[in-house]
Amino acid sequence: MQVGDIVSMMDVDGDTYYAQIRGFMTDQYCEKSAVVTWLLPTTASPPPAQCFDPATYIIGKFIIIRSILIFSAIIIKVVLVTIISS
Repeated sequence: MQVGDIVSMMDVDGDTYYAQIRGFMTDQYCEKSAVVTWLLPTTASPPPAQCFDPATYIIGKFIIIRSILIFSAIIIKVVLVTIISS
């Protein structure tokens, strides 16, 4: 994983959420975490568990730190990543 990657996270209820990695941190216990910005679905977005269409998501304003152990990397065409990153 690297800065700019889109990742998915699943909560305890099995719901899928997407975020973009903004940076990485290591705490005093050598636990690695990532700073992420949530990607928010719009009404045009397909169900999150089904697939990820970056053209239908908007960038959230909240940044949160999460352990990198919970991430699943999403592979997206470079042209679509550029749309999200801009």
